[in-house]
Amino acid sequence: MKEKQTLIKTFVCGAILSSLGMVVWGMRDEVGTALARADWRMAAAAVGVCLAYRLLNASVWGVVLAALGQRAGLVTSARIWLQTEALRWIPGGIWGYCSRVVEATRQGIPKGAAALSLPLELGVTIAAWAVTATVGLALAGMPARYGAMLPELPWWSFGAGMAACLLILCVLSFSKVRRRLAASISRRFEALGALAGARPRLGKSCKAFGLYTGLCFVQGVGFYLALQALWPEAAISPAAAIGVNAAAWLAGFFAIGAPGGLGAREAGLCALLLPLLPLEQAALAAVFWRVLQIAVELLSLGVALLLAPARIETITSVCYEETA
Repeated sequence: MKEKQTLIKTFVCGAILSSLGMVVWGMRDEVGTALARADWRMAAAAVGVCLAYRLLNASVWGVVLAALGQRAGLVTSARIWLQTEALRWIPGGIWGYCSRVVEATRQGIPKGAAALSLPLELGVTIAAWAVTATVGLALAGMPARYGAMLPELPWWSFGAGMAACLLILCVLSFSKVRRRLAASISRRFEALGALAGARPRLGKSCKAFGLYTGLCFVQGVGFYLALQALWPEAAISPAAAIGVNAAAWLAGFFAIGAPGGLGAREAGLCALLLPLLPLEQAALAAVFWRVLQIAVELLSLGVALLLAPARIETITSVCYEETA
């Protein structure tokens, strides 16, 4: 069953990425022109902003731990977060979470507190991105633009939406799927119940929320710089870029099974940019932004490995023992 799920998830991600790739390939001449005249200094600035975002974002996990009464240095917290986040690309969603709990325990943090920090961090992060998306899109007047686009959508897009809904209903009609979904929801409520029982400190939790929200805006600025690197003449405000980036992050997050939101986030970003850019340019922007973020992840992982080299292999082997 798990092999089938992995195969389906891989197929869906591949289909989305292939669709975006076909759009970009169809305008390959324009892509070459756009990249040739791109402002690479602006792109480098976008990478710098995103690198700062990622390093600072990693350190906020220390504040989340403090909300649960645990003391962990910001550098130590950032190192653990950066190293273990790299494992989320391994098939199977357990790696990013299991590895962080294992490594935190090795650093003297109680296993229970480390495990509870994950749903707390997740909830605060989702709230921060939701606030950022709402504020950014509202300030840029994007809801009205999206509403104006609806009458212009081709008839087949509504048919595709109805077909997708019917497919979801058909899948949910299988008893095995319903049982697995119910079990998954039950586990999440159990985690929330355990978190509520731990009574996180409100002040520290609010501090983490404020820091995460500010950093969401910072990454949105990086996305704005990336758009300016490609099309400085486009009428895209910083608020619009911040809101679109945050909404696309949420779309990628809720695309369960896609590592790092791969594919789903790009599709969401492309769709959200349509009131501001033609389809071809929006698709290129989505792919370009993903490439920049992968570069940032590699750079930040390099920083983490410099702080404590050769740790990922050890963490992974311990996770295998924990889950065996």
